[in-house]
Amino acid sequence: MTEARTPLQMAVRRFRKNRLAGVCLLLLALAVAASLAVPAVRQPSGAGAERIAPGAGLLPPGPGHPFGTDAIGRDLLPRVFEGLRLTFAVGISAIVLSLALGIAYGAVAGYCGGRVDSLMMRGVDVLYGLPTIAIIMLAISVFKGYGDLLFAAREGILRRENRFLWEIALIAVVLGLTSWLTIARIVRGQVLSLKEAEFVEAARAAGAGHLRILFRHIVPNLLGPVIVYATLTLPAILLFESLLSFLGLGVQEPNVSLGLLLDDGIKRIAATSLNWWLVAFPGTLLAAVLFCLNVVGDGLRDALDVR
Repeated sequence: MTEARTPLQMAVRRFRKNRLAGVCLLLLALAVAASLAVPAVRQPSGAGAERIAPGAGLLPPGPGHPFGTDAIGRDLLPRVFEGLRLTFAVGISAIVLSLALGIAYGAVAGYCGGRVDSLMMRGVDVLYGLPTIAIIMLAISVFKGYGDLLFAAREGILRRENRFLWEIALIAVVLGLTSWLTIARIVRGQVLSLKEAEFVEAARAAGAGHLRILFRHIVPNLLGPVIVYATLTLPAILLFESLLSFLGLGVQEPNVSLGLLLDDGIKRIAATSLNWWLVAFPGTLLAAVLFCLNVVGDGLRDALDVR
């Protein structure tokens, strides 16, 4: 007699059949672990990524420095994984904020329906028409400038660590506030199809209130589309965070991100001295992470049978 399987068990079984997605998921787990462990292991003195190599200067990859060193002799290996850790932190924070806003907005619009739904979704259409990239850059420039003034006036109280937290929080919030529109539309469509389902009618008959029906009975059934959306959107947010740092709008020295490393590496490339490792290692790691996230997202979409 065949044992009945739950939808979750069936999804896990379908995902395991996708060998490439499984390998990419393992590589992502290793990348996260390395971003946490490598900086600490390579810098046991607790100096973070600031340790200077003897004979400071640009050194190509070798036994002592597998990723080489930068222009002032800092070991590139811990700096690359430190940058990956920051990129992950910003991306995940932005995705969490985006999901919270998008799910709440889309769920309310879909559940209320009628004029409320029409008005709320027209607002989404208006926001879709705005130049998102320009707004992100403008917002970060303005608030970053305000933060610079604040820290300059109160340098004795607000330490460098607090300034670093301000920078990454600002980037995460701005990216999160500008990336929730698509998930709001997805959730709204799903809620419209589920709010007349039998289990919702049963909850109404049992006396459940609107908020309980919406967030206790309907929203949990949207887990599949939400997971797929988050996995497929995270690469775009990671790439945009790196772009902001590359353009000088992200974190600043002495802190580090993959975009900042790429910017520094490109500046060091010259006809007489290629210094290829400054770009190759952070660029390859970023590309590999983005590729793996997209493959895992496609695998989850197939496994969860999201259409």
